[in-house]
Amino acid sequence: MVREHIVSQGSNYNFYSYEIIDDILIISIELERLDMYNVHDVLNETDHNFKGTSFSHVIIEVKSLKYVDATAIGALMVAMGRMKKRKRGGDIFIVTERSSLLKIKELVKLDNHIFKSREEALLHIQKLNS
Repeated sequence: MVREHIVSQGSNYNFYSYEIIDDILIISIELERLDMYNVHDVLNETDHNFKGTSFSHVIIEVKSLKYVDATAIGALMVAMGRMKKRKRGGDIFIVTERSSLLKIKELVKLDNHIFKSREEALLHIQKLNS
């Protein structure tokens, strides 16, 4: 298992940390709200910082997230589409313990993309790769 852990250094925003485990980029976002006012900053910042990084899949942990609006959900779906178009392909998975956010997966057909724990998401990715 290759493991690398980095807190967002040199960033204008201090809202996330990340690590790479077995070629999977895991981003922990420490925001209570993800909405039309900040989602583009979040995506631009992470896109910029991970442009040269090699990884097969992304797990986004949003454990402290209490509110997400339709704009943020749409932006995450766009990010998922971009991920699939990469040369290496891959997918984005979301980890949250909030029951209200877990309900979103049925609304936007993300049944296989939202998990209650990092371990569940990692197991799902292992099954995809085997």
